[in-house]
Formats: sequence, structure tokens, C-alpha cells
Amino acid sequence: MEAQFKIPIINKLKHVRVNYSQPLEISNFSVDINRQLQMDDRVMKYYYPMDMKFNDLTEGFETFNRKVEKPEPLDNILKTLKEKNHLTFKNVNDKKPDFITWRGLIVKIMCVPYLRKNGFELIACNYDGIIYIQEPQDKKPDINENDITHQKFCYSGFKFETLSTIPIPPEELKNSEENKLSLLNKRIKDVVNNKEEYGIIVQSKLNDLRLIMGAEVDCAERKFSHHESQKPYLELKTTKTINNTMDENSFERYKLIKFWAQSFLVGIPKIIIAFRNNDLKVEKISTLKTLNIPHLVNQHYTERQQKFKKEQIHDIVKQTQDNTNKKNYNPSRIKKILSEPWNANVCLAFAEQFLNWIKYEILQESDPTSSYTITFDPEKNKNMINIKWNGPHTGFLPNWWIN
Repeated sequence: MEAQFKIPIINKLKHVRVNYSQPLEISNFSVDINRQLQMDDRVMKYYYPMDMKFNDLTEGFETFNRKVEKPEPLDNILKTLKEKNHLTFKNVNDKKPDFITWRGLIVKIMCVPYLRKNGFELIACNYDGIIYIQEPQDKKPDINENDITHQKFCYSGFKFETLSTIPIPPEELKNSEENKLSLLNKRIKDVVNNKEEYGIIVQSKLNDLRLIMGAEVDCAERKFSHHESQKPYLELKTTKTINNTMDENSFERYKLIKFWAQSFLVGIPKIIIAFRNNDLKVEKISTLKTLNIPHLVNQHYTERQQKFKKEQIHDIVKQTQDNTNKKNYNPSRIKKILSEPWNANVCLAFAEQFLNWIKYEILQESDPTSSYTITFDPEKNKNMINIKWNGPHTGFLPNWWIN
């Protein structure tokens, strides 16, 4: 069995009515330095601004304690739901989720209308009316072991997290100046690792679709009660310094859309962004409120429209060509600056339509022993998402979950 989903044009999605409910955290977990799952928040960190005197994000690269890069199965989500008794949706009278997956995979789907060059491959199965989605376990890692430059760029994000977090709430530092200095000095010299992870599990609704998603969280802004409806979590990001309008457009069009989607889906209210130069040194740190990002993108688009009037384009292109590689400032890139920005409603409407298609047209029958592969390969066709049945005995859910 094979089928195709035609990606709707953006204009058809702009005015589709779509509602996304406030995400509710239903559980949390930790993955410790040994990559063992723990049913608590022992590795959660708190934000404390980095000391800009130590802004080199390549420092300590040689000692990076890196985890083995491989796709994350759903096991940690399912184990946490099982161990913490969050299985009420298995009762007959309770409403089940329609999907259980990782936040990052919904982000990939949401961004398809605007990021047509970003392909993906996912696998899905239906068990007892719930559709489970994860990445294939044989997917090759994105990191090239021979490309040191690329590895340093990847490392820089984890280094920023290390330089910007502490293991206790920042308000507790007031109790002891000695303890404060010790913690802040320690993080400068700490060996960076990406093995420890603090994760949350949230439930939400996209129109009538009920979602349960797991997500890694970088840190929290302050101490909080787990009864708070919106936790003061923060997402920490790094990106290159914005030097001109071209850079601004590229950042907002290709990166900020993903930053927004990642935080919006699980209710993270703020994003801390470190802007670094080509030497991977932090030059500036900014804070964005997640819910303000779509408005900010539209505001900057309006400003660019006003700035790039037709009679100005020639002069601006000439000016930028004097300082930068010509090929980066061809007419097609100017056109991109003047084209409409991404629209949050389009992202949500597309995800809702695609997930509904998966649920009601494709994965209708419960069969945890088989699976489907969902593929978006823009090099072959940027307007279609393909799905095919993998046959019997291809299921990926652990037996302890099914039984």
C-alpha cells in the first residue's frame, strides 16, 4: 500500500480555522550522564547569564563528552508514562490521544510549507487507536566525523548551554557569595556533555487532534511549582550574528520559524539567543518571547518592504557586493527579502490537515506489528509527502508497552 499527500498551497492555509490549546505538562524525566532514564528532574538546570569575558564557544572542544548520535525511539516517553501511571487514556471512558511522538517530529511537519528543502523520513504505527511516530532507527547521523568545523558548530550550542546554566535556582545564589562564585567559575571549566537531558511530556490539542509529545528542555528561569500551568522554561539557541538585512531575512525565514515551533508546541515562553561571529565567539545575547515571534517577523517584513523600494534595490545590491560575495546578493535573494514571511496559522493548519490525513485515511486499523514509512524527499518532489506500508513484523513499539 502506498499513498501521497499533496502539500496545499500556502494561500489556501492562511485562513483555515485552527486552534492549538495551551500545552499541559503531564510528566517529566531525566537522562543521566550514563544515558540511563530517571523518573525525576535531577539533571534540570537553571538559567544564569553567561560571563561575556568567557565568550569563546569552542573552548574545551577537545574534551567534549558527546553522546552517540542516533535517532531517539519513543521508549523514554512510554516508560515515563507507564512508570508514573499516566495511562488513563487506556481506560475505556477516557479520551485517548490521537498521536504520541517527539516534539521535534511535529516541528518537521509544521515547517514543510516554508522549508521545502528540508526532507525527512518517519515511521508510524497504529496501536489501539493511537498513532505512534518516531524516526527510523537506522537513520544516519547528521554529524560528519571528519568535518571538524561542523563538529565545532554543533559543540558551540552545548557550550553556550554550559556557560549559561547552573544546577540550582538562581535565587538561591543570594544566600552565599562564596557558593555563587564557585558555581559560576566551575561552569567555565566544566567538561561539556550532551548526554544529560531533562525532558517533559505534554499534552495538547490541535483542533480535535489530541497530541502527547516528549521534548528536551534546556533550563528553567527560576524555581517553580509543578502545579504551575505554564512552567518558566527557557530554550537556549545560538546563531550567527546578523550584520545586514539579508542576514536578518535568512535568520527569520529559515531559523526563527523552527525556534518558534519548538517552543510554541510545548509551551516554552521564552527563547534566549546567543549571536556569535565566525570564530564562534558570542557577541550579543537576546531574549524573545515565543508568542511574540510571529508578530516580530511580520513587523520586520513590513520594515523591509519600506526599505527596499524599487529605486533603492540597485544601490543596496551594489553596496553589499562591495563587501560580500556577489553570489549571495543576486536578484532572487532580493526577491526573497520582499516575499511574504512565514505565517504561524499556515504551519498549524498544515500540520492539522496532514495528521488528520494520516489518522483517518491511512492508519485506520490497529496493528502494532506493522509500520508505515512517511517520506518527504524534496529532491524528488517538493509538493508531495509519501507514505507506504512496510509489511508485517515491522512494528517498533516495545513488547512491554503492547502487552
